[in-house]
Parts: sequence; C-alpha cells; structure tokens
Amino acid sequence: MIQTSLKNLLRNKVRSLLTSLGIIIGVAVIISLVSISEGLKQEANSQLGGAEYIQISNSITGATSTLNTDLLKRLDKINDVEIYASEISFYIKSFNGKDLSASSSAAAGTIQLIQGIGLEPEKIPYFKNALPYDNKLQGRLLFKNEKNGVMINDKFAKDENLFVGNSVEINGRTFRIVGIFTLETSIGASGTIVMNIDTARELSNYKEDEFSSVYLLPKIETKTLFLRLKEIFSEYRVSSSQQSGQSLNNFLGTLTVALWFVSSISAFVGGIGIMNTMLMSVMERINEFGVLKAIGWKDIHITYMILLEAVLLGLTGGVIGTLLGLIGSYMVEAITSIPTIVSAGLIFQAMIFAVFVGVISSLYPASVASKMSPVEAVRYE
Repeated sequence: MIQTSLKNLLRNKVRSLLTSLGIIIGVAVIISLVSISEGLKQEANSQLGGAEYIQISNSITGATSTLNTDLLKRLDKINDVEIYASEISFYIKSFNGKDLSASSSAAAGTIQLIQGIGLEPEKIPYFKNALPYDNKLQGRLLFKNEKNGVMINDKFAKDENLFVGNSVEINGRTFRIVGIFTLETSIGASGTIVMNIDTARELSNYKEDEFSSVYLLPKIETKTLFLRLKEIFSEYRVSSSQQSGQSLNNFLGTLTVALWFVSSISAFVGGIGIMNTMLMSVMERINEFGVLKAIGWKDIHITYMILLEAVLLGLTGGVIGTLLGLIGSYMVEAITSIPTIVSAGLIFQAMIFAVFVGVISSLYPASVASKMSPVEAVRYE
C-alpha cells in the first residue's frame, strides 16, 4: 500500500510539492522563530543560573535609571548585606569616529547601539558569578581609579577587529583596551564597553552623586534578604537573579507558545490546500477506486491509502520546512548575534505537527473515496 500511495503522489510531482507548500512554510517558521526563543532561554539560564545577587534600580533598563548616594547610606545600615557595587549604564554616542546618535543611525539606515558600563573595578571579583567581566578574560581587569582603560566583550572585539592594547575613541576621548571578556550575547546592543564608574559619569549625563543601579550580595539566604529589601526600598525596583531568570523564562515560554500558534496558522491554511487537492485527486481517480473495490479492496483499505498519501505529503513538507528553518535559524544568529537553538525535540515536534496537519486535512477526502459504490465508480466518466 505504501508503494501504491507513493506512486499516486509521484504522478504529478509539481502538484504534490505545491500541495505541501503551506506545511513547508509553517514548519520553517516554527523552526526559525522557536529556535530564537529557546536560544534566549538557554542564554538567560547560563548567565543567571549560578548567580546569587540582588539588584536595585528604578527602571527596567539601566540606561534610564537614576539613583543617588542616599540609597547607599541606607544600605550601609543593613547588616545582612555582604557587599554592594554601584553601576552606571549608558549608550555611547560615538565610537572610533562613528556617530551613534539615534538621528544619525536612522539616517544611515542602520541602528548600532554600544552600551557603556561604569563600575567599581575593585569589586568585580566579588561578583564574578553575577557579572561576566572577568569571564575567560584576555588581558586584565581594570585597576582602581584607572581612567584611560576599558574592557570590551569578545564578540564586539571580533566585529571591530580590536585586540588588547589597541586604542579606541569613545565620545571624543581616547582609551586603551586592557581586557577582553567573554559575553555569550549582548542582546539589544552591538557591544559592551566596561570602564571605571567615574569615567562613565564623565561620558554620560550622570551627576557626581548619581548612578544607574546597585548590585549587592547577601550574607543570608537571597530570597529572605530580597523580600526584606522590597519592603525597605518599596519606592525602587528590587529584583533578584533568580526572580529575573524565572520571569524571563516564563515570558519566553509564553512567547514560544505564541510563536507556535502564529506559525500554525500558515500550516493550517496549507492544510486546506491539501484537503482541496486530495479531494480533486479523489474525483480524478473514481474509476481507480471502483476497480480496487471490485478486486476486493474494502472501505478501510481505501481510507488507509488516502491517509497514507497525506502522511507522505506531511513528511515531505516537514523535511523541506525543517531544512529551510535550520537555514533561517543559522542566518538569524549569524546576522544579529541572537542565540538560536534547534533541538532534536523541536524538529520532532515540527515533524509530528506536519504529519498531523496532513492527516486531518485528508479525513474528508478519504471518507468520500471510501464510500463510493464500486459499480457507479467503474461507470463514472
């Protein structure tokens, strides 16, 4: 029966391929988009999974957050805080003579964002599980009060062909690269440049007693101190590494479901095409069904044959769609540096989905074919 179904599909190869087009597009979109969501989820877990820290700010993004030293004075009075470190986050306006302002980027047709991070270098080792700046470091960390040195992430260094010891221009000032650290991805920015917090304050709009956020390590259980700080600093945004990771995972999980739903629409539209094509094929093969019933085929055999043809169409669409999805996923990661992951589980789910759409779409044509009277089918012109 498999051989018969395959021959039926190969009678008109172009029509069979076009029939699978909806499934091909649906599976390709599923693989491409869901792989991005899965990649972001793994990246979030890898960067937050081993960290035990609490962050205080007054905005979701550091570049729009402003705190002052009054908060630090209040932190000094809390005994359960082991150590804290202030940070300034801002977007660099020019790099190596390239204007990165919003208006200039829009006029050029491309938007490049380079994030500047100002921190207290002597406190980096304490936060090595929370901040990636000494992760697989080439060169060295910044010295305390070092004003003309910077550190950059490895992807940015590769893109700009920069090495330890090179000089770079930032907002009109010259700095020397003293270290290159590993950062799996810099989501939302082309690169990350780390400098002394006083230098960041000079290059940004932050005043002498201002900063973006503060990281702190607890002496006690993170969750306990986190809940306590939320009460004490109710006017600020207090978050923990675990809470951030869980919230991001929940969001990406919801996003994955939404992407499956959106991608499924094109596949089900393709399913309507399969139903229409299979129904036309049934009408063209009425005599064939009559002969098969005359030689002993039962209704169930006719149904199985039509369903098997639909399974083969679904598998064909699934395989081609998966290949296109893999290409799309690779291109997204290569062009945007957004991490993507195409797991065996995702491919399996996409293939099952493709076959499911094919089978569901063929149930009605199979029913029509199986109910034909052999006498009327043989006489049909």
